[in-house]
Amino acid sequence: MRFGSAFWKTDPKRNSNKHCRSTTRYSPFEGGKGDVTQADPSVAEQKMPNKIIPYRPDLKERAKELRNNSTLGEILLWNELKGKSLGVEFHRQVPLFDYIVDFFCHELLLAVEVDGDSHDHKITYDENRQRALQAYGVKFLRFTDKEVKQEMPYVVETLWHWVQENRQM
Repeated sequence: MRFGSAFWKTDPKRNSNKHCRSTTRYSPFEGGKGDVTQADPSVAEQKMPNKIIPYRPDLKERAKELRNNSTLGEILLWNELKGKSLGVEFHRQVPLFDYIVDFFCHELLLAVEVDGDSHDHKITYDENRQRALQAYGVKFLRFTDKEVKQEMPYVVETLWHWVQENRQM
């Protein structure tokens, strides 16, 4: 589990309860243990590459509703993205600032959108949303619902190549 800027790990010699937090404290800073005030920023960046993007709290419930009512295209693409199948972790229906994106990779700041029928009447909204998020460094890949349903190998290959080209080693 992660709490603040330190990681907690159960010490089996002290306590076998894996949910207990009063165990050994590990830190991503100098030496792996100890006081987090002696931070080496280069180590912290290597250990925690994900940038946290804030969002409006009310969007959390809406994102949950969207996850529970996904389109067929979103479900099919999620089956290809989940479990770090492309070497990075994706989440679905992620709130970012004032918006929700279909899929998001925190490590790469990559939003993946499946544009189906619901997007036909929201072209201006989608363009404004994309511009606003790009201003914060979020990159976008867009696929049509038809591409996801009928050309999944193309979609996965496109995503895989994008991830390989933009991944920080």
